[in-house]
Amino acid sequence: MLRKSVFILLIFYFINTQAQNIHDLEHSKQFANYLFKTQQYSLAAEEYERINFLEPENIQNKYLLITSYRKAKEYQQALKRFYVLFDNNLSNIPSNFAEEYVKLLLHTNQYNLALNYLSINDSLNINLKQNINI
Repeated sequence: MLRKSVFILLIFYFINTQAQNIHDLEHSKQFANYLFKTQQYSLAAEEYERINFLEPENIQNKYLLITSYRKAKEYQQALKRFYVLFDNNLSNIPSNFAEEYVKLLLHTNQYNLALNYLSINDSLNINLKQNINI
């Protein structure tokens, strides 16, 4: 009887230690990327929120989060996340983020703010600045 109990405990231990954790960071990234690629942007944003909580220093995760919100047409949420992620200091953010920020301002009809931002941000591509200033 003791042998049978030990055997059952060993099997239980083996199953638990060998099972995949589908909620770990790597699986979460794969799932979020799948949602993004299949244009399920609202769901992707939710998953990227979780990923950013788990890995807050990863700049690519932040970019995908904000882009997901924009593509889901959740412009106000994307702007809120911008201000939180960058502590309201948007003057020297990387160019891909700056471009997303300008797009969000345009989508929310904040044209004067977009033009002002274009004039103070040095990371944006000059062609993009010229196209938007038309």
